[in-house]
Amino acid sequence: MPNFNTHVNFGIYFYPFVLLIYKIASQFLNFSMPEDKIIAIGFLIFVLSSDMPDIDHNHSLLHRFVKLLTISAAIYFEFTGEIIISYFNLNVEDVFLRFLFSFLFGILIGILYELIIPRHRGPLHTVWASLIYGGIIGYGTFYITSNLNNALFLGIISVSGYVLHLILDRYFVEKDGKLGIR
Repeated sequence: MPNFNTHVNFGIYFYPFVLLIYKIASQFLNFSMPEDKIIAIGFLIFVLSSDMPDIDHNHSLLHRFVKLLTISAAIYFEFTGEIIISYFNLNVEDVFLRFLFSFLFGILIGILYELIIPRHRGPLHTVWASLIYGGIIGYGTFYITSNLNNALFLGIISVSGYVLHLILDRYFVEKDGKLGIR
């Protein structure tokens, strides 16, 4: 199986080709290209998507980064919004105790994150997962920007990067730093 560097490098170098294919398809289907900012953001999303299926691997850089981001977000939102504290009608006035409670909540979320993520090369290594992932990216973009053209582009780009990862895993093997066909 190719490693992180291979997946990311393929993501970096394949994006211009995917962008060209998208441009040709958009002309053929008579819809416009997205804004330049969205195309640039698409590069970041494509490269991240090219390693996204490995989020289910405990030693994956992306897995660890997303876990850290999830824990940090949980701590931030609980500390600033007092969601759980308010829900249970707890009276925590002291800033240290409120942060400590938020910190413990974040740790709990980190544990749940590990329990929810399926085994490596399981359901996240499927085309169905790529379509769900692309749907989430596309819908999220549409929800934020209300621009269907941008949402469609980022949804397709994210699916393309994800599928690139699946193709590399399926048809290539990496041994001693060299990529070969299975």
